[in-house]
Amino acid sequence: MRLYLDCCCYNRPYDDLSDLRVAREANAIKTILNSYKHILGSDFLDMEISMIKDAKKLYYVFTLYKESVSEHIKTTDFIVNKALQYGSCSSLHDMDSLHIAAAEIGKADVFLTVDDRLIRSSKDLSLSVKILNPVDFLREG
Repeated sequence: MRLYLDCCCYNRPYDDLSDLRVAREANAIKTILNSYKHILGSDFLDMEISMIKDAKKLYYVFTLYKESVSEHIKTTDFIVNKALQYGSCSSLHDMDSLHIAAAEIGKADVFLTVDDRLIRSSKDLSLSVKILNPVDFLREG
């Protein structure tokens, strides 16, 4: 199983875990990263993670990301054009479209996110990758 986790997933274990949903998602992400070996990264994840302003959180998130990724997807014109196409026919944000396009090019089976808006926005697109919350992914197991 090939997985692509968006930036929110790598951040989640370092968010405020006093909220039950956040804690469940953080635990699910840790379980997934410890259980699955084919984790895709991308230039887009590198860029988004590098924008984290808190130096301590940046260090933790970047370390988790680098330790987890087994394959890296490089930026191509094809990915950018596919992302533009997704953005033009949905309410996806630009970065979300880039992540989804990279996941598809990397032949990910599942794209994981804790962003409910992203999941809703992608419902009407014809994608080769399934988009799920990490808790739901483990539940479907």
